[in-house]
Amino acid sequence: MELPSSSDSSRILSAVAPWLETQRWFPRSPGAINVSAAYFVNGKAGILAWLVVDAASCRFNVPVFLRQPAGAASPALGSLAQWEITDATADPYGQEALFLAVTGAMPSKLHCDVVHPLPAPTHAARLTSEQSNTSVVYDFPGGVQAILKVFRVYALGSNPDVELQRALDSTETVPHFYASARITESQGSADVAVVQEFLPGATDAWQAIQQHIATPSARTTPRSAWEGAIAELGRTTRRMHEALAAECGTETATQERQAELHRQWTARAHAAIAARPELADWEGTIATVYSATSHVTWPALQRIHGDYHLGQVIRIPSGGWRVLDFEGEPLRPLAERQRRDLALRDVAGMLRSFDYAAGAAQKSGGDPHYLAQWASRAQAAFLSGYGNLSGDQDILLEALLLDKALYEVAYEAAQRPAWIDIPLAGVRHIIERV
Repeated sequence: MELPSSSDSSRILSAVAPWLETQRWFPRSPGAINVSAAYFVNGKAGILAWLVVDAASCRFNVPVFLRQPAGAASPALGSLAQWEITDATADPYGQEALFLAVTGAMPSKLHCDVVHPLPAPTHAARLTSEQSNTSVVYDFPGGVQAILKVFRVYALGSNPDVELQRALDSTETVPHFYASARITESQGSADVAVVQEFLPGATDAWQAIQQHIATPSARTTPRSAWEGAIAELGRTTRRMHEALAAECGTETATQERQAELHRQWTARAHAAIAARPELADWEGTIATVYSATSHVTWPALQRIHGDYHLGQVIRIPSGGWRVLDFEGEPLRPLAERQRRDLALRDVAGMLRSFDYAAGAAQKSGGDPHYLAQWASRAQAAFLSGYGNLSGDQDILLEALLLDKALYEVAYEAAQRPAWIDIPLAGVRHIIERV
């Protein structure tokens, strides 16, 4: 069938603009929007139109599907000549065309990296829980499932969710990596989608732990059962870090880099104090915790997860753990998300997440004394699985825990004031240890 011309891309964008502004991943007040690139691919029942849209100083991936009016399940977002325009991630034919294009099974201008080929899917369904990206789950013969994620923010360079999960494919710490796709332009190239293993029956660690500690029988559950599972999460985290160091390399934590990280910690502390002025009473102690790291030997810096918490890990039916979502905050500059850092930052993120799990359960009516004990034992179990830390690493970890808790104070003050008592308690607990 005849493909639309590049001049049609602006008409397509005009037709779908009202829908775009209702999407959680798109700016609420985008100002002027335009198409910076458009790629058209013939599908089996229409045309896949991959638009790169400029809005609010960002670029976004917007794949839509052009189909003949046929009353399909997915509602039309607009029209172009004889075509109805639908969201490709929601339209059944669009979902099929997306999968074939991203896995290189259909000619397109996408540059595909296929690690483990898959057959044609038999069914597809879009997930509805995500905010910053859009994912579609595909079924294949034999009960195999895969998930295709469209990165909504278009950023030149290697997306960490592609780069790092591909590096970890053989380690059993992440779902298997099947394929990814990039768009290449004169200024460089950008990862736009990835396909990886979907694990049915898996539950994210946050949900699993919330269910466990909210159950009345949790207090009588043998500690060895759940503490053993959390220790295994620590071992999984260690394997992830060791593999990332081996695959992606390391670098020395120079004095300049240490000073840069200190400045970042101090800036986040000032933001927390601005949000909660009573923290100013502890400003000297906070500085003491940070300055202590200037007198220790730092381990090498390496690629890390960067946004590590219980919601980024799933428990699979066989009992193991898999780590997800290495992309980090998609609106942060990609260069920042790719920088090497202390692996202990991930450790601090997970330890703080146990505190949050206990705090959330307490807000739902749980017993504060029991939950405080639970969080302490969970943190100890995770650290036991992760492995021994040196005295110097303990000092660095304390600074990273404080930095994380102070960041959480500023975040909760702005986004979720009713939860601010959780990070405030974390800051207080760390300060009391000094």
